[in-house]
Amino acid sequence: MKRREFLRNSIFSAGAFAGAGLLKPCAAEAYAFSIVKDLISKAQAESAGLMGLTRNYLAIEMFGAPSRFVFDQWAYSNPGESTQANLSEMAHTKLAFSGGILTGSQPGYFQYRNLLVPHLFSTSVTTASGNKPMTSLLDNMAVIRGYGTNIDGHPTNAIRQIVPIGGLPSITGAVADGGSHLFSAVGYPDRGLTSQFISKRGLALNALTSGMPLRQLMEGFGLPGAERALARSTKVKYQAIYDRAMTALKVYADSESPGNKIVAQNMQNAQQLIQRGIANLEGFWSSTFPKYRNSLTTSARAVGLNGLSTGAMLNTAAFDRRMLSHIGNRPHGLPDNGYDMRQMIQDANIHFLAEGFTLAEYLIRENLSSAIELYASHMLGLKLQFQGVSGPEDVTTGSVGYDMHEWGSLSGIFLASSLFRGVGAMILQLKETLQALPSQNSGQNLWDETVVHIFGDFGRSARANGAGSDHGFNSMVSSLFSGAIKEPMVVGNVSNGGYSPNYPNAQGLGAPISGYNQLGIPTPVMMASTVSEVLRLPTNHWRNTAEPLLVDNGSRIVYAGFGKGKLVGGGTFG
Repeated sequence: MKRREFLRNSIFSAGAFAGAGLLKPCAAEAYAFSIVKDLISKAQAESAGLMGLTRNYLAIEMFGAPSRFVFDQWAYSNPGESTQANLSEMAHTKLAFSGGILTGSQPGYFQYRNLLVPHLFSTSVTTASGNKPMTSLLDNMAVIRGYGTNIDGHPTNAIRQIVPIGGLPSITGAVADGGSHLFSAVGYPDRGLTSQFISKRGLALNALTSGMPLRQLMEGFGLPGAERALARSTKVKYQAIYDRAMTALKVYADSESPGNKIVAQNMQNAQQLIQRGIANLEGFWSSTFPKYRNSLTTSARAVGLNGLSTGAMLNTAAFDRRMLSHIGNRPHGLPDNGYDMRQMIQDANIHFLAEGFTLAEYLIRENLSSAIELYASHMLGLKLQFQGVSGPEDVTTGSVGYDMHEWGSLSGIFLASSLFRGVGAMILQLKETLQALPSQNSGQNLWDETVVHIFGDFGRSARANGAGSDHGFNSMVSSLFSGAIKEPMVVGNVSNGGYSPNYPNAQGLGAPISGYNQLGIPTPVMMASTVSEVLRLPTNHWRNTAEPLLVDNGSRIVYAGFGKGKLVGGGTFG
């Protein structure tokens, strides 16, 4: 329910609960009673055999569609395909060095378990518990690729990713419709035109803009002025809140209401949940945000990485177009005076991402929302010295322009790897935290009951000259991360050829799936249907249009009967 609806229409605002003054509009009490409400709702559903099983959904939009060849836009994935495909230079994933100097790029795939995967996953990133191999992401990763819209435009294609059929809910809206949380859905930062949150129940998205989103989210639950004096003692205040919440549960357990016996059996668990929830409200941000921020910046700024930054990255006449960097609103080449591109990322950060993951962790661990929208905005703090200038005063600090028309193939591999190492570190940090927490929906941990979805406006179409990539509206890709995924998986076919002489060779262009109920290159409906199944939504709104390519067999995510990703011959060119 919406926040005001929760306060006005909660099951505790009627009868004896209202008469006992059990519900008061302060943040900690709202948390406590949202836990009470959720426990009772689950007990009612369990007693009726209707236990809700929708997984938590964290949808992350890659704002502006940065190149993802190094991360999840895999041009091939099956052993043997690399010998068949001629990979586009702009789709390479690894840099080559000789004598400590950059010499070029390579396709850069290696075999991990049952798949070929990009070189980036052979590196390690930093989390709060130390260095972790990025193969830990692969163990819980599924790639959905090879779909498209056949139309251009950033906002249009971003919206098509989350609202693939008009008149039906958005993916986030469908998750919110199946939940009963204090906040139906939360978005940070506000995506504006590309949000398009649509709920069939008329629920609303809490779109946050503050640099302290958790504080902004809870402003509506601030203590009224007359009660501020009562809150001077945190210990006394929390004890009173806890006592009222537990009284409400005991009254319900002693009643004849549906699920009362289940509530009675789970009183100890409820006690722990309420105590943890109200105690964690204050102080969470200051202790948790640095954990994500440090993991992000340490991972994104790392150099000396094998195949990515093991040697000096200097410009030459041969490299000039391949070392372009789109900083701010215009492209720039590196100077020829010895500037090393590795210096660019020494202060790099990803706008909004650490704040977003901190917010998401709290919402999921405290069961406050299961529908969360984030986006990874520009990579900030990059330092670049341009051609024709010299000296420290001519170093420009800017942000990467993700619309990568003027990124060179070499600079693109380096900067995109830095970006996605930061993204990967955030996901692994969240995984570490949620794996240690039991799920209230099942006997699994919270990571098994959570799905992180990475998507962008579209993929990229790689130019033949190594000097840029354009809008890949028929080269779309999404990736999913969840404890329910037990091995690296790929669905959706891609072509061994490009679509014109200027965009040749394998680069992720979508291809038809034999026997599928969508002819030609599948649309984003294929992705939405597949994500719906992984989320365990009660209703897959998109199944009739596009069959899911992954399904939940009750213990893990498995391939459906068709659609396991393959590289197929041809394309309109090559």
